[in-house]
Amino acid sequence: MGPWGSKPAGPDLEALRRQREAEYNAREQRYREERKHETESMMRQMLEVQQRADAERQRLEAENRAEQQRNLEARMAEMQRRDKDHEEQRARERALFEQRLQEMTNASTAERRQMQEEFKREQQRLEEERRAAMDRRDAEHRAQQEREKIIFQKQLDDLKGATEAERMKLQEDFRRQQENMEARWAGERQHYEEKLSDMAESMQEAEEKVREMAEQLEKPIKDRENKVAFVNGLNLKIRQNNSLLLVGPKGMGKSTFLWLLNIGKIPKRTIRDGTVDIIQLPGFVDSIGLRGWTPEELLKLVVLMIYEGIPKDLIMFSNDRIDLPINSLGLLGINNPLIVVMSSDFWKLYQSTPGGKQKIHLRENAQGVRMVEPAEDLEYVYNMPVYEDIRAFHLGMPVTHHDDIEAIVRGRQEVGIQPFQFLMDKLGDIFTVGMDNDSNKEALFRFIYIYEKKYARDQLKFMNSATLQDFNYVN
Repeated sequence: MGPWGSKPAGPDLEALRRQREAEYNAREQRYREERKHETESMMRQMLEVQQRADAERQRLEAENRAEQQRNLEARMAEMQRRDKDHEEQRARERALFEQRLQEMTNASTAERRQMQEEFKREQQRLEEERRAAMDRRDAEHRAQQEREKIIFQKQLDDLKGATEAERMKLQEDFRRQQENMEARWAGERQHYEEKLSDMAESMQEAEEKVREMAEQLEKPIKDRENKVAFVNGLNLKIRQNNSLLLVGPKGMGKSTFLWLLNIGKIPKRTIRDGTVDIIQLPGFVDSIGLRGWTPEELLKLVVLMIYEGIPKDLIMFSNDRIDLPINSLGLLGINNPLIVVMSSDFWKLYQSTPGGKQKIHLRENAQGVRMVEPAEDLEYVYNMPVYEDIRAFHLGMPVTHHDDIEAIVRGRQEVGIQPFQFLMDKLGDIFTVGMDNDSNKEALFRFIYIYEKKYARDQLKFMNSATLQDFNYVN
């Protein structure tokens, strides 16, 4: 107690609280100001970085735009140079084409006759080679007979101590052997002579049909100038594609062959139409079946090729009488086809009857090609005797679905075998008809007009119904 008997005064808690609160507020204020300064400093640094980044980006964009502009200008200059070179080249080619067209127009009839004469001379040369080959085989046959006589005489000499019966038996065996050899050779030679005779008849038949068409084309027609102007105005460009054309009459096996290659659907038997359209498949063009191997039918197919593109090679489908199609194609300037001759019994043997046994067995190899097993059974799928004739008489190149078709075509192109090259040279870059063309080109012109005006590019109706006589009655 104090001197006066009272307690001493305690600390002023309220003042102390206010003091501490003031100190806390002062610290908070300093902290906020420091945070503010730090934030402002950080924002200034970020702004500076952003400004530097923007400046760098703008610089790079400017450089990029400048580089793109330079590249664009360089490309434009290169394109202009190429366009100029292209135009000059096209002008030269056009001038050359016009010159060639004029030359063809001036000498078209003579050129057509020369081409046909060259084809006939080639056929005559091949016939001479075939007959020379047969003469060589005659000589080989006679030499073989002489060799066998020597062997027989030696055998007789070795049998001096043998009985008469043994000697007579040896002589009888030798006589039968000689007779069998003569019979086989006589049959082979007769077949050879018959084949040569058939080929000569087919050549005469093809030539007669070409002459009939040429005579028909020489008759006067109505309003030709306007029709020529219409066809020339179509500007039909002649181009080549990378496909193989399958061509032949209906029912010869085109779709079946593609199915064997695992291309396209399994064929359906049909008597009336067969393939009803130009079917574009990977690497192949399955054409509408021809009604026959006449120049008109083939030229109608060429019309469709002009519209669709000229194939790089040709696979011809026929039966055992392959002479007429070979000669008909040759007289139009289409030579050296690949050839497929299918067996007429293929589907009957492949699709076994109830309770019967399936003869032809197929499997797919790694490339997706259906393979016949055993390989000897290909004779049930293809007409192998005709294939032997094709090789012996140099009529073309026979192929089956077991063959590497692409490799064969490449090899043919490497040695210059291109069946459509003469046709493309004849047609030029753009189909153009003059007032005086050879019969083949004149027929193409008329069929193009018919295809456009009467059939409105309906391929099936055109192939099944169009004739050259339509030309005078279509406006």
